[in-house]
Amino acid sequence: MNEKTLSDAIERANETFPQLWEVGEKQDYLGGFKLYNGSLKYRRMSHERAGFGKRIGVDLLRSNSEALTQVLHPLPGGIHLAITGKYSYKNSKYLPSVAFAETRRCVSSFNAFAKQYTGDNFLFSTLSATHRRLKTSELGDELDLCFKRQVKFEKELARKFGDAVQTVCVRLELPYDPQARTFHPHFHTIATWYNDKSFQVFKAWLLELLVSAGFNSISGKASLVDCEEVAHVVSHIFKTCLAAYKMAQAGHAEEFRLFVGELKKEYRGPRGHTLSSEGSGRQRPMKNRLIDA
Repeated sequence: MNEKTLSDAIERANETFPQLWEVGEKQDYLGGFKLYNGSLKYRRMSHERAGFGKRIGVDLLRSNSEALTQVLHPLPGGIHLAITGKYSYKNSKYLPSVAFAETRRCVSSFNAFAKQYTGDNFLFSTLSATHRRLKTSELGDELDLCFKRQVKFEKELARKFGDAVQTVCVRLELPYDPQARTFHPHFHTIATWYNDKSFQVFKAWLLELLVSAGFNSISGKASLVDCEEVAHVVSHIFKTCLAAYKMAQAGHAEEFRLFVGELKKEYRGPRGHTLSSEGSGRQRPMKNRLIDA
C-alpha cells in the first residue's frame, strides 16, 4: 500500500469514526470502568507474578497468533476503551486478575442461594487442616489428607445434627509466611443453620471433635452469621490468594516453581448449584469445594 492510498484510507476511517481523532487525548471521567478501582491492583499483581515466573522458567503467558483486543465495559455512551496485545495470561488461578472472575462467580452463586434461604442464620467455621505448618514441597501429599479430614468432619456433622446443619461451601486457604517459607492450611466452611439446639451445644461438640482428632482448642472456631452479614463473610472467604505473589516479592524461586509450576491439582469436589427444595422445605445446599491457591 503506497503512502497516498494509506492516507486516503485513514481519512475515510476518520470520517466514518470521528472519535478516532481523539485517540490519545485526555478525557474527562464520566463514570464506568476505572483501571485504578481494584482492577489495576490485580493486574499489577498478575504482572509481577508472571514476570517473576518468566525469569525462573515458569511461563504464565500464552502467545496468540494474532493480537487480541479486550474491550472494557461498562463505559459511558460514545466512549470506547480497549487493551490490545499479542500476549495474554494463561487461565491460571495463581494470577489474581484471572482468578478474580472465578471467585466473583462463586460469590454470585452463593448470594443467589442466600436470597432463597429460609433460615435466620448461617454457620461459619474455620478449622486448621493440618497439625503443623507445611513446606511447599509437602503440599502435594498433605493436601489430600487435608480434604480427607474435611470430609470426615462433614460426615460427623451430618451424624450429629442431620439436615439441620448442611455444608454450603468449603474453601481451603493457604496463607504463606515468607519469613518461615511455610503455609498454614485451614478450611473456611459455611453451612445452613436450622438447629433447634443451642449454639453452645455445637461449640462444645466441635471442641470435643478437635481434641479427639489431636488438635488443640484454638485450632477451630465457629460463629453464627445473620443473612444480612453473610455476603461480607463470603467475600472474605473467596478473597484472592496472595501466596504466589508473596513468593515473587520475596524472590523465593524454588517455592514459586513448586507451588505454581508443579502443584496443578484443582482439588474440586462435587459442585451443584441446585436451589430446589427438599421434603423439609429447605433449600438443598450449593456444594462448592475449592482450593485457594
